Amino acid sequence: RPEIWAYGVRNAWGMSFDRDGNLFFADVGQLRWEEWNYQRAADVGGQGGKNYGWSYFEGKACVAEKYTQAQCQDYRRRQIDGGNPIVFPRGVYGHESGHCSITGGYRYHGRKLRATLKNMYIYGDLCTGFIWGATSATVTGMGNWIVEPLLDSNLFLTAFGIDEGGELYVANYGRGGNPPAVYQVSRAACFNSKKKFRYRGKKYGCNSLIRKFGLKICKNKIPSTAFERVRFDCPRACKRCKMVNVGVKM
Repeated sequence: RPEIWAYGVRNAWGMSFDRDGNLFFADVGQLRWEEWNYQRAADVGGQGGKNYGWSYFEGKACVAEKYTQAQCQDYRRRQIDGGNPIVFPRGVYGHESGHCSITGGYRYHGRKLRATLKNMYIYGDLCTGFIWGATSATVTGMGNWIVEPLLDSNLFLTAFGIDEGGELYVANYGRGGNPPAVYQVSRAACFNSKKKFRYRGKKYGCNSLIRKFGLKICKNKIPSTAFERVRFDCPRACKRCKMVNVGVKM
């Protein structure tokens, strides 16, 4: 029907447009997979009605609780034959490590973190507070996207926001001693190499980090926030993100 712009979406949570008019939206999964999608501004001119796959597909996987693999593939073929193939998500992640529900964000166009986050699409998980950044490998955004972990915020992450300068904010519903508040994402401080650094639940000195995990040290400094990766890129390691409470209580 002409009034329906898109279908096959389960529970979109967080929609945003970048400065070029491209649409990003996160879609909360049911049991196993969270996803985010991208639609180019060039597709807006009369090319709505796209099918994003639900309820046959969750993320890129067949919903096994409702359909067999044969039924999912038959549905996919019928959509292709009808001239409206399923648009699969640009990014997905599973419910391991306590992840539960995606919170959509924004493409970063600010100045303070452009050395690290320029043109990244930033999104996170409600339950763990983990935040990722995705960068398109192509100019159009229709190819692969490279996803990297940015920050383990430990917030109950309900929403993202941006100000007039394009700087990024997150809303915390409140958890673990952190009251409901709005936080700004800013550059992470770097610890002196003599100090201890918490990584994967334990504290280590620089020498131990190098010996155990092969972490690179940036001018005898290490980032103040642990990320789920073994090797940091130097010198970008000292330009990662942290959360700063901007004093807006909710």
